[in-house]
Amino acid sequence: MKRKYIIFGVIVIMFACLALCIILVNDKSYYEGKYPEKIENAVYYTDERAQEMFVDERNYSLTNLKGHEVYLIDNTIHIDFYFDKNATFHQIDKARSFAITAFILKQSSFYGESPYMILNNGENRDKWEKVSCRVYINDKLSIEENYDEKGLLIKSEDI
Repeated sequence: MKRKYIIFGVIVIMFACLALCIILVNDKSYYEGKYPEKIENAVYYTDERAQEMFVDERNYSLTNLKGHEVYLIDNTIHIDFYFDKNATFHQIDKARSFAITAFILKQSSFYGESPYMILNNGENRDKWEKVSCRVYINDKLSIEENYDEKGLLIKSEDI
């Protein structure tokens, strides 16, 4: 009788371990499911390699950046940065500077690989005229900047 309880206990523990492993393997980033819903006619360019470069201390050092999205709607390229509550002004300013350099000035780093440099090469370069940069801190929109086709700031809101 005791042996049946032991076998039953082992089976329960095995199923619990299996369930835990499945949950851990399928665990997504902190912001998974918290991004705005995908926009139907948008073309998404979000790249995991870019995320790695953003958080890498040797590159952009945006250590509190939990995610980002890059997408094109009509003639406007959008880049949304998602920071946790510990983001510093310096990190947020670096993210905004990246958006200006990469998407308004349409320049990539001269010193090697940079995020989204493929968008500034060849035919991709002419896909957008306007730029929208949004910064979310702890799931709340904090900064929104929109630039026109000449690269002039047309809307800036610190929320």
